[in-house]
Amino acid sequence: MDYFLVAVIAFFCGWVARQVVAIIHLRELINNLEQEQAEEQEQERMISISIEKHNNEFLVYDNNSKFLVQGSNREEIETKLSNMFPGKRFACQKDNLKEVGFFR
Repeated sequence: MDYFLVAVIAFFCGWVARQVVAIIHLRELINNLEQEQAEEQEQERMISISIEKHNNEFLVYDNNSKFLVQGSNREEIETKLSNMFPGKRFACQKDNLKEVGFFR
């Protein structure tokens, strides 16, 4: 009878431990999925751009080399881009920003 009781208690403890581990793994999985979804949403809001300087004008292109806007300074470009694409953010390489003088 003692062995039976020990076996039942061991089975119960093992079952509970399995449940706890499963819950921990499930929470990690849910957190990872939520993080991936947040990153995807951020990527959807982001537009990659490149900037070229010709004389005193700056020309802005998207990553497909499609012309977006032109302006004479950074503020004008930012204003035009935000008016053209409300709710979007814009990403440009540091080297490109340094090249046109927008980043030191």
